[in-house]
Amino acid sequence: MRRTRCIERTKCVTSGAVGFTLIELLIVVAIIGILLAISIPNLLEAQTRAKHARVQADLHAVATALESYYVDRDSYPPQGEGVGVGSQDRLVLLTTPIAYLTVCHIEDPFCYTNEETGAGNRYYKYKNFRDLVAKEPASYPPDVEQHRWGVFSRGPDQVFTKSKKLFGNSGDFKPDSYYDPSNGTTSNGDVFRTHKICSF
Repeated sequence: MRRTRCIERTKCVTSGAVGFTLIELLIVVAIIGILLAISIPNLLEAQTRAKHARVQADLHAVATALESYYVDRDSYPPQGEGVGVGSQDRLVLLTTPIAYLTVCHIEDPFCYTNEETGAGNRYYKYKNFRDLVAKEPASYPPDVEQHRWGVFSRGPDQVFTKSKKLFGNSGDFKPDSYYDPSNGTTSNGDVFRTHKICSF
């Protein structure tokens, strides 16, 4: 009888060690939740940093093309009429007859919606400040001509806020509307580059 009881007890102990208690399962679920809470924001920040790096590379390529165009033509592509595709189409001159750029419509990686004027908002915006000042001198700061041109991305906030330093009182623009990664990866402001400055 004693031998039988020992065998039965051993079987009970062995079978009981295989399962998990409810507390153990809850602890595992809690640990997984904490790891997800840490990793998901880091993943999103990594995506934003990657898009910002792409914008930097794109604007550098456009800047090089604009300055090469200027060396050959002694002027920059003219300012387009209106916004969106109208202004961006001026960069067609950078692709033909001489290919300073391979494509003129470079999509802005920070653009997710086209609510303003349709497809044109998918692209970077180009501004010829000399043309703008010649058309409306009273609307722009007197020293804006020194910037010559500007190419703008929406930035992580996905909205064109436009710098008052560059655009003056020609609209409801914010004084500090340039994107600065030191303010946080997803902070507000445009990513842009002009002949004189860049917001990187």
